Amino acid sequence: MLFDSIWKDLKWQYQYGSPLVKIIFINAFVFIILNLLSVIDYFAKTNFGSFTLELISFKASKELLYQPWSILTYQFTQVGFLHILFNMLWLHLFGSIVSDFIGKNKIVPLYIIGGFFGAILYSIISAILFFSKSDLYNANNIMYGASAGVMAVVLAAATLAPNYEIRLLLLGNVKIKWIALVTVILDIIFLNDGNLGGHLSHLGGAFFGWLFITQLRNGNDYAHKFYAIIDFFKNIFKKKPKMKVVYNEKKEKVYAEETKKHQHQHQKNTNNNRPLNKQEKQKQLDTILDKINSSGYDSLNKDEKDFLYQISKED
Repeated sequence: MLFDSIWKDLKWQYQYGSPLVKIIFINAFVFIILNLLSVIDYFAKTNFGSFTLELISFKASKELLYQPWSILTYQFTQVGFLHILFNMLWLHLFGSIVSDFIGKNKIVPLYIIGGFFGAILYSIISAILFFSKSDLYNANNIMYGASAGVMAVVLAAATLAPNYEIRLLLLGNVKIKWIALVTVILDIIFLNDGNLGGHLSHLGGAFFGWLFITQLRNGNDYAHKFYAIIDFFKNIFKKKPKMKVVYNEKKEKVYAEETKKHQHQHQKNTNNNRPLNKQEKQKQLDTILDKINSSGYDSLNKDEKDFLYQISKED
């Protein structure tokens, strides 16, 4: 009964939770599976865990051609408890900030494409180091972890609202722009500490997080393009129902008259209460974000706060 209640609660949380919650759930699920396989390996003297880990981890080499899915799966693959704990804490903290400002549906493309950028940067630098025979390059090195996607979310939050403050243990209130800056600097300093793939993926994800918000302010929303690509592939594999068209001249005439009437009424209502178009909404959003950056969230009036709330619901 206890486990049944827990399972139902987790299922409800995942089904009705935000995209941010779903990402955290997937990371937790993969973490549990990998560690259970590791336990089986220990007692049964098998290698299911290590085989699975290598199968879904990213390698910046020709092996990527044989497992292209790894550029996605590595982003949800973590083994150490502290590894997943701190990644998920950061993702939840900064992801909530991003969701509050520009909408919850921006999180998935920000996280996924940030992970792609991290893997691509690692691949490019690894290829350069391989041909230069640098000691930093390790052909057997595999990369996994949510850090690239998390860094994309962190830099997106810092770019959106650099003066937004969060409370850190022992340090008190700290502006998130300083947290982002220190994190990036540390990744650059420790590039030669033996975790080249990890630090390069962090920097690639961080770059995309900054780029995502910068382009969004210029009216170029990568999230819409991301979902458009997803819908394209969904439609390819979607079975189209067979349709039978029956034409009836009398019914067609009545339908045309009713349609014309509804269109006239809709146009009348629209003229009386015209909503803001996309460009007007973006312009007003940019103005509010600039105000937050300079004076903080508390400086907004009620209408501006209501506008931010409505924008987050629309997304």
